[in-house]
Amino acid sequence: MIIRTTHRLIRIIGAIGAGFFVLLMLAAWRLSSGPVELHFLTPYVEDALTPEDGSYRINIGATELRWGGWDRPLDLTATDVQGIDS
Repeated sequence: MIIRTTHRLIRIIGAIGAGFFVLLMLAAWRLSSGPVELHFLTPYVEDALTPEDGSYRINIGATELRWGGWDRPLDLTATDVQGIDS
């Protein structure tokens, strides 16, 4: 009984590990083929760059995740950045 449960647990852990590895390889392939746009992150970056006193506002057109090579593995880049005086 315990041996059967242990074997099932080992198989489940192995399947989860294999699935995680496949997802990791797909993410690496996607990053190596070009930048990944992160539209959901843009408002958070704008809020982080805009001061609390509201003296100016930052608008960002797009936020992307790029693979920067072996020296810099991941780069978060913002394009079409505008600083607007309030």
